[in-house]
Amino acid sequence: MQRRVALGTCVVVWLGAALFIACSDDDDRGAAASTSDAGADGEGSQDAGPPGTEMSACLEYMNATCERRAECEKQSAAALEECLESTRNRCPEYFFAPGTTRTIDGMLACAAELRAQSCDDVRGGVLLACQTFGTLEAGAACIEGSQCASGTCNRSPDSDAGTASACGTCAGVYAEGQVCTLPAPPGSPDDGLVCPRGQRCDVATKRCVPMKPRPELECSSSRPCAAGSVCKHMPDERDPSRYTCVPRAPIGERCGPGGVCDERAFCNERNDGGTCEAAAAIGEDCYVGFLPCVEAAHCTGTCVARLARGEPCAYTEQCAEGLWCIGGACSCVGGGCSPPAQVPGLGESCSEGWCAGDARCRSVDATSDRKTCVHVANRGEACTAPNTRCADSTGLECSDAGTCVNTRYEACLAQVADAGAR
Repeated sequence: MQRRVALGTCVVVWLGAALFIACSDDDDRGAAASTSDAGADGEGSQDAGPPGTEMSACLEYMNATCERRAECEKQSAAALEECLESTRNRCPEYFFAPGTTRTIDGMLACAAELRAQSCDDVRGGVLLACQTFGTLEAGAACIEGSQCASGTCNRSPDSDAGTASACGTCAGVYAEGQVCTLPAPPGSPDDGLVCPRGQRCDVATKRCVPMKPRPELECSSSRPCAAGSVCKHMPDERDPSRYTCVPRAPIGERCGPGGVCDERAFCNERNDGGTCEAAAAIGEDCYVGFLPCVEAAHCTGTCVARLARGEPCAYTEQCAEGLWCIGGACSCVGGGCSPPAQVPGLGESCSEGWCAGDARCRSVDATSDRKTCVHVANRGEACTAPNTRCADSTGLECSDAGTCVNTRYEACLAQVADAGAR
């Protein structure tokens, strides 16, 4: 079996019992691709283990979370795999950490509810009734939001690197009618406060308002849009860096949001405030800024077909969509292309992001751009064999004993447990 491997990393963010996963590629081409591939292609779920245990409940809920988001956001199989890796190494201790109100039966039932939740609600971050908050009060040490009464565990950048513990502190909650500020200035009275469950801080009114689901598909270079849509930078008050799948408007109609038109057209903003008009075809005259080429071509005075992968190039604009001009040749970046003829194996270079079997493409070290195919070990697994690396998406390190551990997270769990015992 050959498996595509994403080049980026994933960040796991907990809000209450809800899990949000954001992935980024090493090279994000912004509008080049988006939140959908053809969807997760089925390699997904990790074995939930023996039934009726905290481990089985944790993995079942995590599987449902990752798979549902992959389905609703049309994520690639690589993005789903990264999500599962980011969660499996936190089960079950972090999931059932001190202060949480979760139970085995409750989370198994919640996983079933999550699988039935509408995609609009999944994409909008709407919490299910079964996704409960915890009992820890504001200021208490925490490792994730479901431990806290507010549903949010505030963690500073220092809690992710360079400290002995990965602990954060439970956030307080804005009172009804109180002016809210996000992000609040560090050290201010609002620092660390969040809106009540199911609400967000409205930028215009500076008040907590009910959170509404956002139906549009968000996108990135690892999450391409479906056919007929394009990934555009469409910031809003909640996310100024947001990219969204925007439907293409046909020739003769007003341009879509962000000037999006059919791939054979361009948005003429000088005509009736923006109308989609036919672009120049391959072989026809073109004028940059006035009469551009169809998307399959680039303009040299005449529209010329874009170059395929491996063909010599001078600049990226010459290459087909999804390719970059690297080292004088059109190359695949971010795992968005078809696999090369020879997929590299364990220990071999994988600059294009592909590895054979279960191997993953990872950087040799933090100071090098060079990548090789390695076996990724999970928490508790051996990590001393050649070409073996601990799962870095969850902060694991190879201990002196030769196994993958996350000493800072474990220190936090001990800190939380100690505080609860007093």
